[in-house]
Order: sequence, then C-alpha cells, then structure tokens
Amino acid sequence: MTTIQPLLPHRGVTFVLVIAALVLGAATAEKFLLYHVQPNDARGMRVLRKLQMLDHKYQVDFWKEPNHLGDFADIMISSKHALAMEHQFRRANISFDIKVSDVEKLIIRNERSQSKANGTNRRLHDDPILDSEPDDDLSRVGQLKKAKYSFGDYASYADMIKYMRTIEFYYPNITKIVRLGTTHEGKPIEGLKIGYPISSTKKRVIWVDGNIHAREWASSHTALYFINQLVSGYGKDDTITHYVNNLNFYVLPCLNPDGYEFTRSSPNPSVRLWRKNRSPEKCHRSLWGGEKCCQGVDLNRNFKFHWAESGSSFEPCSNIYHGDHVFSEPESRAVRDYLNSDELKGKVDGFITLHSYAQLWIYPYSHAQQNYPEDINELRRTARRAINRLQRQYGTEYRMGTGADTLSPASGGSDDWAKSNGIKYVYLVELRPEYELSNGFILHKKELIPTAVETFEGVKTEIKYVPQASVELRRWHVITPLNRMLF
Repeated sequence: MTTIQPLLPHRGVTFVLVIAALVLGAATAEKFLLYHVQPNDARGMRVLRKLQMLDHKYQVDFWKEPNHLGDFADIMISSKHALAMEHQFRRANISFDIKVSDVEKLIIRNERSQSKANGTNRRLHDDPILDSEPDDDLSRVGQLKKAKYSFGDYASYADMIKYMRTIEFYYPNITKIVRLGTTHEGKPIEGLKIGYPISSTKKRVIWVDGNIHAREWASSHTALYFINQLVSGYGKDDTITHYVNNLNFYVLPCLNPDGYEFTRSSPNPSVRLWRKNRSPEKCHRSLWGGEKCCQGVDLNRNFKFHWAESGSSFEPCSNIYHGDHVFSEPESRAVRDYLNSDELKGKVDGFITLHSYAQLWIYPYSHAQQNYPEDINELRRTARRAINRLQRQYGTEYRMGTGADTLSPASGGSDDWAKSNGIKYVYLVELRPEYELSNGFILHKKELIPTAVETFEGVKTEIKYVPQASVELRRWHVITPLNRMLF
C-alpha cells in the first residue's frame, strides 16, 4: 500500500507567507480615532442622541455629548467601524472631522513620556497651549519634608494610599486615614481627614472626591494636591491654617480603585478609556437579539436621584449602564453610608466631586434641563467667584451651569444626590482641557500641576462661604493684612 504524504510548502514559501501575514495584520490592526462631530439639523441631533444610548451596539465611546443643535460632540470610534459611521454621519447631515487619528499614540505621548518638558517632548506635543504652561510648576507645590509624592506625574492607587498613610504617620495631629469601604475586587476605598484637632467631630465639613470615573486620571492627581496643600500649608499659610482649625476636610482621591487600576494596565484605548467600575459580568437579553454579558457599572449613574431616567442605560455593555438597582455597587454605597454616618450626617456644607474634562463648574441639578434647587442664585454666585479666582492663576476659562444645561441630562449622579441629601454647596468640577482641544481625558503631564493649582484656588473661594469659616474669617480678615492680598 502506498502512503500519500501531505504536501508541505517549501520553507521559503512558508517564510514569505508568515511575513505577508504579519504585514497584513499590522496594516489592518485596530486603531481608535477621535471624531469631532456637529449636528446641523434636528435629525442629526436625534441620530447622535440615539447613537449615545446605543453606544454598546455600535461600539462607540462618547467623550462629550451634544447638548443642543449646533453643539459639538467628541466620539471615539474603532477603525473597524469608522467608514460605516462616516457614511451614517453624512446621511444624517452631521459635520465631522478627525481630531485624533490614533488615540493610543496620544496616550503614549501624553501620559507615558517624561514629565519634564525636554526638547524631545516639546517636539512630541508641539502644542501652543502646553508650551505656554510653566515647565513643571513645582514652586506651587507645598513641601512636606517627610511625605513625598511625584506631583506632575500619574501614579498607581497603591502609591496614593502609601502617600496618605505616610502623611498620617508623620502628621497625626491634623490627619487621619478614613476608610469608606472596599471595592468588588477587595481594594480599600481610603481617603484622608484633615483638621485640627483631628479628634474633633463637631466642626463643619468639606468633602472632596475624585476618580469616580476610572479614566479621569487628572481628578485624583488634583485631589492629592488638595491634601498636600492643606497639610504643608498648616502653620505656614494663614488662610489654610484658619481653614484646618475651623473645618474638617475629607479628601477621597479615588472612589473607583478597581476601574482606575484597570485603565493603567494598557495604553490600548479600550482599556485606558474604561469608564465604569469592575463589577462582575452581568448578562441581559439584548434588545437586538441574543445575550450580552459585560462588566462594570457607571458609578455616577448609580445614586438615588431620579435613577434610571435620563442619560443612562439598562444595557450592561453601555458606558452609562446605571446598574441593576439604586446603590447596587459597593463604591456608591460606601459614599452614601459614610456621608450618612453619625460622623458626617448633617455636618457637610461643601461637596466637590472632581471629573474631567470640559472646564465646567457644575451645580445641581443635572437630571433635566432648567431644573434648579431653591438656592440656585447662591450657588451661581459662589460658582462665579470660584471660576473668577481660578482664572487669575493661568488665564484658564471655565463656564458654569447645571450638567443638563451645559452638557446633557444625566440622572443618578453623586452631586445631585448630595444636594438632595441636604448639603448646601455642591459642585461637580470638570477639569481641563476645554472641548476644543483634542486630548480630552488624556491630559498631558505638563498640565497636571497647573490644573491642580487653579482648581484648589477656585475651591478655596467656595470654602470661604461655608458658615463656620466665614464668620470667623471676616474678623480675621480685618486684623490680618496678609488676607487682603489672599482674597
């Protein structure tokens, strides 16, 4: 019997085929593009809003939503779907251009480069906005001799915790670690209480948090800067010393540690730009047939204020999935439970939650347009003073308004819930950059310190109007000449 041997290609042919496959793979590798789009009529607006609600189906990521006809939206789209989406834009009379042709390259350029702007980095970013910023404005960072943190750079959550615990160890009279709870993956949700005496629980409270959305890295860096300035300025800066003596600050740099650490694991945009927490997969029968299983809940849609109404989704694969029920997530429950604890209930006068991006100072309510609390005029006045003070630092221009009026309606947010829970001064601060710039969530390291500096100055203006601080501050303001310069 004759055995027929399988035909094998010549080794040279095999080599050529492998090289060809690699070249083809490189040429067709998935990239992510950032589109800047503008609806030109009501139909185009409807199409964009529908696209946002069906982001999971069309695999698009809205960095910025359109608020009204003629407004712009920023949408990240995979190269696999780019041509099809461009066709849809044209059909719907939506103008568009590509702001970033390769988002992963932008991530590597802005976040993985050296923080100091040497000649190479200047050639990399070549941005007049960045070039106008001071190179690593470390002169604005208060010095702590026994606790160091690399301001002007992005750090791990473990480094954030280490920094706060080191501060507690060396400055026990004015600082104390607070633990709100743990995440799905078991990470501690920790922050720092700052006040003198640290044992006091009777003073009024200012709450600051960051990184409830995983991809908004600049927010945790800014919150850590707040900690640094309050601790390093105590006993040296009259304003800060007064605040720490008369108020308790609770600063939580990162409310979403699981999501944040996930975004640090790869520069791939589908990882780096993850928005939600990392809750276990949930499977729902899709409206389009079959079953969809995805991880994560948008924590800023999970609070009990008009939950599951506007700007959120029932689809687990959506970026704005609000969860199975109100406070379904350990992270949102941790915030609720701590603010409602005996330690804080009824004592919080200021609630600042840091986000990015848009350069907006947002006050409640955001679930519906032109829907305001009774004290809206007071909130507006304080917001106006804050953004005016902020602008004096580097000339950065902020706008103010509700989230619904300036961005788009979104229900279930922590800020709206905080206001409904009886907190007077509630603001959601969307940090740099502004809409017109293309870097969005991927803030260049060079902008981190200026962003933190100007935001802290804005928040200090808000603190000035907290009742316990303001009465004594007016007396102190008169007798201390330094304050006439500070305020």
